[in-house]
Amino acid sequence: MQHVLNFFNPQYTGKQDINKIPKKIKQLLVLPLYIFSSSFIIGNLLFVAFMTTKAHALVSPGFIFLYAAFIINILFLLLFIVYAFMYKQYALLILQKASVLLLNIPVAILYTYLVLETI
Repeated sequence: MQHVLNFFNPQYTGKQDINKIPKKIKQLLVLPLYIFSSSFIIGNLLFVAFMTTKAHALVSPGFIFLYAAFIINILFLLLFIVYAFMYKQYALLILQKASVLLLNIPVAILYTYLVLETI
């Protein structure tokens, strides 16, 4: 369980010594967590607001956010894949951190299903 929690720690670098990782790579490793967190938090706020109020006025902004967040997350995932090829020494670490962006997909699918069932 501790390994899973460490995965979400921006400072966690697995077996690599954090002091030997260049500053540019360290900054790159933190970015997926911020993107994931902001997408997740905004999506949850919209979902909870809709489910508690049942205000149909929240459906359109919710779906617009869903599409925008999907595009942003996919673009950044592709960018991190490119960075993994550029910095081959840190490729596994970059891809591990970038995989956090994929965690929003099942949540978005579940929320979409629940909203469409409620409408």
